[in-house]
Amino acid sequence: MRSLFQRSQPIANSFGMMYYHTGCAIMATAKIAITIDQNTLNRLDLLVKSRIFPHRSRAIQEAVTEKIERLEKADLRGNVLN
Repeated sequence: MRSLFQRSQPIANSFGMMYYHTGCAIMATAKIAITIDQNTLNRLDLLVKSRIFPHRSRAIQEAVTEKIERLEKADLRGNVLN
């Protein structure tokens, strides 16, 4: 069985998208660049060093996904997303 934080293996690369097998499904990912303040980056690196996350990308992916899900839930309750 795969560990929750085990590195996924790329399956294909097409038109800037990478496809990873996550153990459950194949999902397309895109490589992006972000700007992040140094303090936040230092805190992120501590999480990676502590093996909370396997790498920065996974931590950022999970944070963004969680935030979007919270906003979508708020929207379902009648709140405005703006």
